[in-house]
This record gives sequence, structure tokens and C-alpha cells, in this order.
Amino acid sequence: MRAWVGVVMLVALGCGSKKSKPRATRDDCLQVADHTADMLVEYLVAHPDMFWDGVHNNPGDTGIPPDVTKETFPQFLASPDGKAWVEKRHVRTREGLRDEADIKKCTGVQTKKWVACMLASSKPEDGAACDASAPP
Repeated sequence: MRAWVGVVMLVALGCGSKKSKPRATRDDCLQVADHTADMLVEYLVAHPDMFWDGVHNNPGDTGIPPDVTKETFPQFLASPDGKAWVEKRHVRTREGLRDEADIKKCTGVQTKKWVACMLASSKPEDGAACDASAPP
């Protein structure tokens, strides 16, 4: 029996000595969440038709004044009221991406390489490419 325990310990120690890839920290994951929110909002402001459609796909009050139409939405976004509305959306997006369960999952799974890739991304497709190369 002792020999068996010894063999198991040797195997366990041998497996533990392999270098593992550096994992993302909580701060890394929070930075990625914030960067992703910034990138998404910036992207949507640059693509107002997509932004309009996305906002109107969800039931409830959009916060957009009733006199604003899809055609006038770009002008609304450029106005002071529109900029305040975008900032509220930005805050909500950040809060959503800072979900504690997602941050915890990120720290347990993602690598520093993934963090660097995500922080270097400038459009949603870049982030998708980072995710495709990340561990499951």
C-alpha cells in the first residue's frame, strides 16, 4: 500500500513541476472588461444603425426621446443629450461585463497572453479572435 501511495505522490509531484502558462489576475480581467465595454460602445456609436437596432431589440424604455428616429439617431448621438445617453449605456455595459461570476471564470481560465490580446483589440472581431485562441 505504501508503495502505491509513493507512486501516486511521485506522479503528482512530477505533474506539478511542469511550467503552466501565467494566468490572468482579477485586475487583468477587470481591465479586459472595461476595455471591452469601451470598445463596444465606441464601435456602436460609429455604427448608429446597428446601435439603434440593438437597443430596439430589447423590450422596455430605451431612454431615447420619442421624437428621435432611426434616421435622426446619428444626430442625437452627437448632441449633448445623446452623449449623456451614450455615457449611461457605457456605464451599464461596463457593469454588465464586470459580472463577478464572469470575472471569477476569467481568472480561473484565461492566460496573460489572452489578456494582452484582448487589451490590444480595437474592434469586436479582434476580441473574437482572441477568444477563439483561448482555452475552453
